[in-house]
Amino acid sequence: ALRLSPKFIALQAERQSQLLQSFVARADTAMLRSMERKTSALERLSGMLASLNVLAVMQRGFALVKDANGAVVKHAAALVDGQGVSLQFYDGERAATIGKGGSAPKAKKAKPASTQQGGLFD
Repeated sequence: ALRLSPKFIALQAERQSQLLQSFVARADTAMLRSMERKTSALERLSGMLASLNVLAVMQRGFALVKDANGAVVKHAAALVDGQGVSLQFYDGERAATIGKGGSAPKAKKAKPASTQQGGLFD
């Protein structure tokens, strides 16, 4: 008879409600922790992807060399003197021709400064 009493049923319902609230709170905490871990992992992977982006590499001063068919040239030995290539930089693309020499163009020399000092009111 105790099992069917309203007082007993209300007590059991209250216990079950508290147990359910406990489970919900634990599930919320677990979900938040999981989201934080996944967000952190996503940010880490996003950073890695950005560092591998070819445009980010070119922005640091590198160029991409392509042959006449548009294929990326990976080795200097794959090119011959006189062969046309395109050089893709961060801010655009330029045509070039492969040649011997291998030295960079020399910088223009600055004009020597005049040795005469002008007057203050000249």
